[in-house]
Amino acid sequence: MKTNQPHPPVENLPPGAPPSAGAPANLERTREILFGATLRDIEKRFARMEERLTRESADAREEFRRRLEALEAHAKGEVETLSSLLAAERDERARLVKQLAAERAAAHDSLEERLAQMGDATGKAQRDLATQTREQARVLAEDLRQKFDSLSAKLAREADSLRDDKADRAALADMFSELALRLNRDLPAMPDHPDGQG
Repeated sequence: MKTNQPHPPVENLPPGAPPSAGAPANLERTREILFGATLRDIEKRFARMEERLTRESADAREEFRRRLEALEAHAKGEVETLSSLLAAERDERARLVKQLAAERAAAHDSLEERLAQMGDATGKAQRDLATQTREQARVLAEDLRQKFDSLSAKLAREADSLRDDKADRAALADMFSELALRLNRDLPAMPDHPDGQG
């Protein structure tokens, strides 16, 4: 890029002439004339580019920092959420374990109570059965005693009847004997039987 700045005068040197002491300065001027504007433009561009890169780098660092903070905040929130969920899960499991333990204890107590009730019922049933057995045995014994007394009375009556019959037979026999004697007195003697019985 060319600029409108005035150029410094250049010394006219014949070709092949040895450079003088002012040659480096002239060389600098020549370089300034030829490349000065371009170099300045390039330096400005580099300066703008460096400024832009610095700004973009700062912006990138700031964006990175913001995103890192957001990521850290998100990760922290997630960790807190997971911690809360784990704590809630732990509390729920502890509650369920306590509930199961309470239900088990209640079931055990209920079973113990039912076993005790069954034991009481069994004992009562045994006592009732023993009472019924004793009552039935008493009733049976009373029935047997009554039947025995009835049979004994009946046997006694039969025995008395037999004794009365025997007594009546004896009296009848005596009466027949006495009648026979009287008849023997009144009747003539009868012949002896052939078997020799009178």
